[in-house]
Amino acid sequence: MKPKDYLLQAQKARAAARDLGERIEELRAAAAGIKAITYNKDKVQVSPRDYMPDVIAELIELEEEYARRIVKYNMVVLDIEERISRLNDSRYVDILRYRYLSGMTWEQIATEKCYSFRHVIRLHGAALQEFARQNKDVLLCHTR
Repeated sequence: MKPKDYLLQAQKARAAARDLGERIEELRAAAAGIKAITYNKDKVQVSPRDYMPDVIAELIELEEEYARRIVKYNMVVLDIEERISRLNDSRYVDILRYRYLSGMTWEQIATEKCYSFRHVIRLHGAALQEFARQNKDVLLCHTR
């Protein structure tokens, strides 16, 4: 696995948890919108189906999955943060943290650090090489 792919795991885990969180919110809104059965209207031959138990069951399942994904995300972030912090050059640490843990763009990083765009790109390349050198063990394990 390439260092960049390894570091992108945090963003992917965050996106997966966020997507699931959005689905939960949609389901909660749908559950809040389910109306009670009204008996004052004309009777219909077909009895209405009560969807509330299905919605609640799905909501419970999704919330459990969401909790698992949050735990996974936190574990990934802690691992990546710990590996990044081992780098000897503080510029490399900052660049990798900003890019992969904070999700900042190259332009945002350049502004934050008062570097040129090109300098940020150069530092990023050097930081990835140093990260790969120090983390060969974990990068090799993830290729299988």
